[in-house]
Amino acid sequence: MEKNRNLRWAALTVLFLAYLLSVFHRVTIAMMADRLMADLSLSPTQIGLLAAVYFYPYAFMQLPAGIFSDRFGPRRLVSVMLLLAALASISFSLSSSFPMMLASRLLVGLSVSCIFVPAIKFIATFFPASMFSTLASILTLANVLGLLAASAPLALLIETVGWRAGFFHIGIATAVLAAAAWAVIAELPAKGKSPAGKPSRPDNPSRQPEAATPGLFDSIKTVCRESGLWPVSIRNHLNYGAIMNFQSIWAGPYLIGIVGVDRVEAGSLIMFLSLGGLVSPFSGYLSDWVFKSRKKPAVLAAFGTVLFWTPFAFFTDRLTPGLIAFLFLFNGVLNGLAMGAGLAMVKELYPNRVAGTAIGLNNLFTMAGPAVIPVIISAAMNSHTLNGVMTADTFAVGFRFSLAAAALAAVAILFSKETFDASIFHKTPGLEWRKTVRGRNAEGRRQKTE
Repeated sequence: MEKNRNLRWAALTVLFLAYLLSVFHRVTIAMMADRLMADLSLSPTQIGLLAAVYFYPYAFMQLPAGIFSDRFGPRRLVSVMLLLAALASISFSLSSSFPMMLASRLLVGLSVSCIFVPAIKFIATFFPASMFSTLASILTLANVLGLLAASAPLALLIETVGWRAGFFHIGIATAVLAAAAWAVIAELPAKGKSPAGKPSRPDNPSRQPEAATPGLFDSIKTVCRESGLWPVSIRNHLNYGAIMNFQSIWAGPYLIGIVGVDRVEAGSLIMFLSLGGLVSPFSGYLSDWVFKSRKKPAVLAAFGTVLFWTPFAFFTDRLTPGLIAFLFLFNGVLNGLAMGAGLAMVKELYPNRVAGTAIGLNNLFTMAGPAVIPVIISAAMNSHTLNGVMTADTFAVGFRFSLAAAALAAVAILFSKETFDASIFHKTPGLEWRKTVRGRNAEGRRQKTE
């Protein structure tokens, strides 16, 4: 029993690292865009497409990933996908042309798209329900750490061994992680069995059976008919697309070429975009007990993002590294504060039987942002280069497109619905919980007396 318990935690650690790796790959282009442009004579439009192509299969696979997790289980799915990611990283390191590099990035996006959902499936299957929320929130920490790893540490790796050797070593490390996943992740229990091999029993036998779960297409139609989904999805699509365009492509070239810092210092500054996101595990609590709202933190974050882009759009070549670090941290905090409220807002629009489909479709729309917006912005920037050289005006064009996207996102979120239900929360959680328990006990004693 103790051995099984230890293996369960070892498996969760491997899944944590696998999800960290999937996020890491999203933003790696930013730390080597200038090197790729020089080594392979790539244009800004090609660099934008190289970063965006990761998100095409990633977004498309969000719904199939759930089906594959149920059918094949986390062990087989994650192991195979990590092995595919290893081959994609090695292929990227050996690329001698833009089409080969593009195909490698496409394969990376496809392989790491099936990590997060199987990880959630593993937690739900092999850990008590009382631990689900806590363990799922730990995966959001892997998201932040993956972005951090793709900043200063990646910059240092590229400066030390070069981007080709760096990605070759990343591929080898990913293959080792695939082997570890196969070794420690348990197979799903047989149907009708608990992870311990005993017949599973419902948590509450007296509970009335729930309504039948609708089919996939019925669920999608139900979700799409709810107008409250679209303001949130539009906000996520625009804001995530714009920030990923910057963080995954142009932050490095901007900081190195316009601000004038070296590669490692640029990586250190980019870290601040992710450091603020460390507040994300607390965003649900803040939404419940501080804001007592889902919409308020979402609106605050959306308009704060407009403020974030304004200095970059109009003072592109006059920002100091210190001010940039503050703005990056500010943006990270805004995104972290909105994360929990945004997920809750989508879930609370729907009954439980279609909540998963709603979150999946919203996530698909979110991930489609970085698949589309970087291509548009990079093409606009490309038309403002001076003899192929990127100037401050080139970046200003990109920042103004990002500012426009943020403004549209802020307007969209104003039309979202407030889904917070105050009747299920108490002003003082501990005190009210004790009052509730006392009330139930008193009621029980009264019934016994009668």
